Amino acid sequence: MVVFAAGMAMSFAALLAFVVNRADPNDRAFVVASFSMLFDLAFALGAVIIGAAVALANERAGFAVGGLFALAGLLPLRSAARRNREPGALHRGRPPAVER
Repeated sequence: MVVFAAGMAMSFAALLAFVVNRADPNDRAFVVASFSMLFDLAFALGAVIIGAAVALANERAGFAVGGLFALAGLLPLRSAARRNREPGALHRGRPPAVER
């Protein structure tokens, strides 16, 4: 359980940093609040939905539902990757900082 908690703590921090770095500086408070709320909501709803699938069917159904959630998460990732191929898309028209 400690390993799981440590992993979740690190993934939350890494994902939050990723989201904040992509946000406009004027929108960062809204982005942090939205991310924190939806991260917790996803854990609560995910557990209930997968638990219901296991209760109504079996463990295989729970794994299938979890797999569908993972596939559903790939769709926004794929569209974000397409948008970021354009020069300057990551920074909404601002050129990225160049480190030397």
